[in-house]
Amino acid sequence: MNESRWRLLVFILVFLAVFGVYLYSVAPTASFWDCAELIAVSYIAGVPHPPGTPLFVMLGRIFTLLPIGKEIAFRVNLIPTLFGAFSCGLLYLIIVKILSINAEAEKDRRWWLPHIAGAFGALMCGFAYSYWDNCVEAEVYGPCVVIALTVLYLALVWREGREKGTGDNRQILAAIFLLFVATGIHFTPMLVVFAVLVFALLVDRHAVIHLRFIEFMVGYLLILTINEMGFS
Repeated sequence: MNESRWRLLVFILVFLAVFGVYLYSVAPTASFWDCAELIAVSYIAGVPHPPGTPLFVMLGRIFTLLPIGKEIAFRVNLIPTLFGAFSCGLLYLIIVKILSINAEAEKDRRWWLPHIAGAFGALMCGFAYSYWDNCVEAEVYGPCVVIALTVLYLALVWREGREKGTGDNRQILAAIFLLFVATGIHFTPMLVVFAVLVFALLVDRHAVIHLRFIEFMVGYLLILTINEMGFS
C-alpha cells in the first residue's frame, strides 16, 4: 500500500472513530441557549439573533428533511457531529503534511511516524472536553473549524506546489473564498487569517502581492468590524 492510500485509510479511520463516539453521545433533543434557537430557526428557515447565521440555517433546514430519528432537534444536532468528526480527519492530514516537511531523508525508514503522530493528535483534539461538548449539540463551531482547517490545509498544499514549481495560486483563491463563505456561519475562521498571511509572505511574497492578498485581508477585517459594530 502506497503512502497516499495509507493516508486516506487513516483519515477514514480517524473520522469513523470520532464520529462513532459523537453519534453515541449526541444530544437527542434541544439543548439550552443558542442550540435550541438554531434548531428552531433551521426548522422554520427563520432568522437567529444578530449577526445571524444564514448558511448554518440553510444547512440546518436540509438536515431537518433527513429521514433520520424522530426528533427534528436530533437531526440538526448531527451537523456539528458530522463536521466535528471531519475536522479531526483534516487535522490528521495537516499534521502529516507539517511533519513531512524537510523529512525526506527519514521518509523511507520511518514513513509511518507522521501518520501515527497525526492520528494521535487528531484523536486528542476530537476527544478534548470543550471540542467534544460543542460537537454533540447544534452549534456553529463544528462547521467553522472545518473551514479554518481547510484554509490551513490549502495553504500547505499551495506551499508544496510552490516549492516543487508545479503549483499555482488556486489554493489561495479557494482559501479566500472559504473565508468569505465562513461569515455566513460564524467569524471564528478569521483567527487563521493573519497566520495564513504571514505564512504566504514567507513562502512567496511576490505571489501574495500579485494576488492582492493583503488588500483582501484588510477588506475582510473591515467587513467583520463593520458587522460587529452594527450589531453591538
